[in-house]
Amino acid sequence: NNATGFSAVPAGSYFGNCINFGFNMYFWSATQYSSSYVFSRYLGFGSDVVFRYISEKLGGYSVRCLRD
Repeated sequence: NNATGFSAVPAGSYFGNCINFGFNMYFWSATQYSSSYVFSRYLGFGSDVVFRYISEKLGGYSVRCLRD
């Protein structure tokens, strides 16, 4: 609902097909865990908690670009 000023579309994730579009989102992190895994962030619809996960680099997550 953009109550905090952080506007993002709940794009879900992609692993061969779109999963949970409109309900949650995952963002890639710039921090690698290993050569095959990376840290990611999860935001769920209706929740004010941001979770950190270790995710395989096989799927499709959102990327947030910031203007310098």
